[in-house]
Formats: sequence, C-alpha cells, structure tokens
Amino acid sequence: MQLSRPAQASQNGKLNLVETEEETVRITLHEEGLKTMESQKNSGLNRVTDFEQKLKAAESAKGDALKKIKELEANMKSTEKEKTSAIKESKDVRQKLKATEADKEDALKKFKDIEQKLKATDSDKENALKRLTKYKDANEYLQREHTNALERLSDIMGTKLRDNNPAITDLNDPNRPMKLGDQFSELYENERQMHFQTYRIKIISSTSACKLVAQYKDFSLQYIENCVKICYFAAVQNPPMVIDFEPGQMFDKQSYREYTRSGNVVEYLVWPVLYLHKGDKGDKWEPDYEDNLLEDINYEVNYEIKHEKDDPCYARKQELLQDCKILTESVRKPLNVAVIGPPGCGKSSFLNTVFASFSSNRWYEYAKCGYFGNHEDVMGMQITRHLRSFPKEEYYKQNDLSRFPTFIDMTGFENDDSIINEELLRLVFCGKVKEKEILNDIVAFGRYHGITTMRNEYRDRFTHRRINRIIIVCSSNPDSAMPSALLKTVVKVANELDITFYGVMTCADIFRAKYDKRVQSREKLFRETLGLPRNRLASVINYCPAVDPDRSYEDTLLPALDVPVLRLMRQILTPEPSDSTMYFGDYVNEVISFIKNFFLFGCVLIGCQYFLRVEVSVVKAIFTFYY
Repeated sequence: MQLSRPAQASQNGKLNLVETEEETVRITLHEEGLKTMESQKNSGLNRVTDFEQKLKAAESAKGDALKKIKELEANMKSTEKEKTSAIKESKDVRQKLKATEADKEDALKKFKDIEQKLKATDSDKENALKRLTKYKDANEYLQREHTNALERLSDIMGTKLRDNNPAITDLNDPNRPMKLGDQFSELYENERQMHFQTYRIKIISSTSACKLVAQYKDFSLQYIENCVKICYFAAVQNPPMVIDFEPGQMFDKQSYREYTRSGNVVEYLVWPVLYLHKGDKGDKWEPDYEDNLLEDINYEVNYEIKHEKDDPCYARKQELLQDCKILTESVRKPLNVAVIGPPGCGKSSFLNTVFASFSSNRWYEYAKCGYFGNHEDVMGMQITRHLRSFPKEEYYKQNDLSRFPTFIDMTGFENDDSIINEELLRLVFCGKVKEKEILNDIVAFGRYHGITTMRNEYRDRFTHRRINRIIIVCSSNPDSAMPSALLKTVVKVANELDITFYGVMTCADIFRAKYDKRVQSREKLFRETLGLPRNRLASVINYCPAVDPDRSYEDTLLPALDVPVLRLMRQILTPEPSDSTMYFGDYVNEVISFIKNFFLFGCVLIGCQYFLRVEVSVVKAIFTFYY
C-alpha cells in the first residue's frame, strides 16, 4: 500500500522523534558514567595523597627511631664507662677498708692505754675535788663576811651622810622628803579637789571649818588621815620639814602660784608651801621642775652601765613596776591607751620607752620609728597612714596575772581643728576605726561626701577598741611650734567622751625646764592648753640614738629613763569607775579570745594524746599554769 506524502512525512517525524529520545537517554547515561568515573578518580587521588602522607610520617618515625637507637648506643657506652669506674672505686674502697681496720686496731690499743691512765688519775681527781670543795667553802664564807662588812659600812656611811643633811636621802625609804613632796602635791591636786568638789564643803573660818569637818567626818576621814600622815612624817624628818602657812602680804612667784586671779598682793592662802627644812626658802618643794626629769634626785643618766641593777634607780623602778602590776591584776579588761601628737615629737620612741619600762630584758623597737626631716617634699610622709595597736602579748613576754594596757599609735596628726579632723578623732576614740585602716581615706571620704555622710557611714560601725586613756605627746623643744589647734581639738573630743588624758614632754635630756626659762614657758603653755594638773604631766627621756649614740640600751635597760615613765603609767593605770563598763565590742572580743584559746587547747590536747602519748591531766596542768 502506498502512502500519500503527508502521511509518509508524519510517520518519518515520529521515527525521528523516537531516535532523538533514545539518543538523549544514551547521552545522559554516558554523562552519568563520566561523573562516576570522575568521582572514582578523585577518591583514588585522595587515597594516593593519604598514602604519600603516611609514607612521609613513616619516614619521620624511622628517623626518630634511628636517633633513639643512636642515643641508646651512646647511653650504653657511658654506662659501660660508669660500670668500669664503679668497679675501680669499689676496689679502692676495699683497700681503704683494710687500711681502716688497721687504724681501728691501733686506736683500740691507744684507747685501752688512755683508760688505764684515766683509772690511774681518778684518785688524784678525787683528792683535787676535795681540796676544791674546801677552797669553795672558804671562799663563800669570806664573800659573805665581805658582803656583810660592806653592808654595815654602807649603812654607817649612809646614816652619817643623811644625818642632818636633807639633800641626801635613803631611796628605799617610801617616806623620804622628796616622796612626801609628791604626796603633798597629789593631796592638793587630787584628793582635796575631788573631796571638796564632790561634797561642796565651803570653809569660811577656822571655827566653822572644824564644825564642817566634824559634820562630814565620815566622808572626810580618808582625807584627814592622809593629811595627818604627811604632817607626821614631815615633822619626824632630820631636820624636820616645814609647812609655811604665812605667805606674806606681797605675792612671791618663786614659792606660790595664782589660784583664780593674778596680781601682786595676797588675798588669802589656798594651799601652803612645803620646805625641806627651816631657814632656807630656796629649798622649797617644786614639783614642776625639780622632779619632772627622772626621779627624786638630780643626776645625769649613766649610759655606760653593763646591767640595769647597777643603776641607782633600779630599786625605784622595781617598786613602780610592782605598783603597776598590782593595779592591773584586778581589772576586768585591759585598758586601751591612745598616743597622739604632731609629727616628729617622739611618739613612737615614747611607745618603745614604755615597752622597755615594762620589760626586764632590754629595749626593742616594737613601734617603728623614722625621721624624714622638715623639708617640704617629705612632710606628707610624716602623716599617719593607718591605726596600729600594740596589745600586751606583743610587748610583754612574762607570764603573770598583770593585764597591761593595749597601746594605740596614732602618730602624725596635722595641727588642724577642722570639723573633719574632729570627727576623725571622735571615730578613733570611740573605736570605730579598724586595725591598720588608712586614716587619710576617712578624711578624704569626709571632704568629698561631707561631714553628715561621713558620720552616717562610720558611726554605725562595730566598736573595735574604745579608748579609755589618751596620752598627748609634745616635744620640749622651745623652737618648735606648739600644736595648739590639735591639742584643743583632742581636749574637746576627750571631754565630750569623758576620757581622761595625760601629757608627755619628750627630749627632757636636751631641753631642761629646770635651767631654761623658754622650756618652762613651753611646758606651762602645754599644760594650760590641755588644762592638766601637775600629776598628769611628765617629762621623759626616750630610748633613741640621739640620747645614747653608742646604743647601750640594746644590751641592757636604763632604769633612770624608766622611772618617770612608770610614774606616769602608775597614774594612767589607776582604775576609774568607767573602766569596768563592758561594751558590746568588748564582749565580742572576749568571746573571740575564748574561742581561740579553746581551739588551741583542743588541738594541743589531741596532738599530745594521739601523737605524743601524753596524759590529759599533764596538758591541763600546763594550760592552767600558763593562763
């Protein structure tokens, strides 16, 4: 059958379309095969690369192994050498041991010979010991006789010297003229003022005085007894001391001082003058300057003594030290004593002197001292940076029942009476400043935030060490400026807080009030600025190289320097009614101390029982004795 052209063209078109589709499928399959081969090629190349890297790693490992093999071979060679040297040394040791054996035998022979000689000399030794014992007994007997003879001679000479001679007294006599002068001055400064201010007794005439004394005899008995005692011991002195009740019409500044008003005419006598003896008013008792240096007599300090017992003031120091111990044994808590003053007045040296006075060994520098001079570029280095306290455990090494005070060092306050400085002093005295806290930060805080914020920030703090006494230190140098602003600020804050304060004048060896009127004026200005009675003011000599260039105090103590300090400390340690008051901070400190001691006792008990096998009763006895 023959198709027409159009039908034939349509059939050819279909055939061509089928062939085109088949060709497209073949091309697609071919491309996929090419892609598969390409991926296989890439994976093969990756395996080749990994294999090359492994070959390189194997080559490096082979090199390391060869190096280790060489090192091992070198070590084996050195070991062989050491082995050879060790064999040689062992041979040498064997030879030395053989030689030592021979020496040992020779030594044993010599030892036997020495033993025989010692046995032979035993009898000679016993005879020599017997003779030595006889000589010692004879020497001790002669020493006792010599000592007794010296004591008798000293007593005889002392009696002859003191007989009708008021300038020389027995320092062991507690009622010697100079001591009576002390008691006479303290009777006026302390007991009389307290007695008449407390009970408001106003004496108008001699007749009414006797009636008032009889009326208030129960209150006045102790005061009367002290007056009678001083008058009695003054009368029995040889020659007797004199109490002058007749001042005369004209005011004598050498013998008296003004009471309420100044002038040239005497209106009435408040307190009489005590003289060493009759007939010479130049020997009157002057507690201001005659007794403000060291002790009851005027002498130079001997810095060449080898032992403190060689000092004439040794007995007096022991007496005062015992008084201080007795005063502190019955207190409920140790006092907190603050030391304050301007820079460079000797506060740290004074603290070290106080610590040395309490000691029986030698001087130590517990409070660090320094000297920066008065140059402008170093003046800031003298200002206090922090508060530092010295409890008894740091400066007193003896185990007894005394509870000496804790001293707080506040060196270098500026001569400033600003409200910021006043508030800083109040915070310190109230115990609101922590141990070693920087004081300048508190001042800077107050200046930046204001006084109100400063009070709110620091007054609500926990109380650490509330101050019970204040020692204000000032130099006796008349050429240095008196820190009046600082002194008035301290007095103001101390009076507000009802804290007793004392004054100390340093450098008494260089600037002596007894010989220099300028020093007398400075001491008077210092005392009047603080409003201090005489019994609360002391002039001292500090332990320092300026006083003793050879620093002999590093080997022994100098009681001549300790006596005036201990006299002041006896005043400071005298109990006051407020001393027994326990604040919350005091209870907290006692609890902390108890916990520390209890923990220490437990640790020592466990250690002694389980490691040292010591009985519990022995440990308890040791702690009972220590505490």
